[in-house]
Amino acid sequence: MTEDDLTEETVETFKRIIEGHLVSSGKPRFLNKQTANTQRMRVVDRMFPDAYYVNIIRDGRAVAYSLFTVPWWNDLDIWWLKDKVGKWEEMGREPLELCALHWQREVEEILLNKHLFEDRYLEIRYEELVVDTPGVIRKIARFCELKEFPGFADFLPTNLTNMNYKWETQLDDSQKLVLDETIGDFLTQLGYT
Repeated sequence: MTEDDLTEETVETFKRIIEGHLVSSGKPRFLNKQTANTQRMRVVDRMFPDAYYVNIIRDGRAVAYSLFTVPWWNDLDIWWLKDKVGKWEEMGREPLELCALHWQREVEEILLNKHLFEDRYLEIRYEELVVDTPGVIRKIARFCELKEFPGFADFLPTNLTNMNYKWETQLDDSQKLVLDETIGDFLTQLGYT
């Protein structure tokens, strides 16, 4: 489905669903962190022109490693591949390569469309979030026009454990080479070394 396929009925159905969530939760904003919606950003924006977009960019090697190790990865439909992960492996392709390409394709899709959202788009680095969790969370909350409540800071950790190191310690040299050959140029464009 693209934004051109939307009907008034579809939009109203989604709006009722979101409004129901807001009423039942008592919250002023609906949060969705479903990365699969990257492919639907234009559709979401057409339905919800007041939506905010927070893009947290993380080192693609860490993301690829994470995808490589989660149990649900093999059952996933890859939207840009138009097939399941298993098909990639049946073709004799390196599984870690697909994990890396998926991260790159998702980030590219966001960066390609971010101009559509103008001042409703905020880009954060994962590395900033783990070092200054309260500061970054406050920045996101202000951006989304969410007010701090008394004691808000007490709910926030001072920092988070940076999990980016895992790919370096858990992958062998041939797997690291796969990552470098697959997404190395894109990582460089994003400022990763």
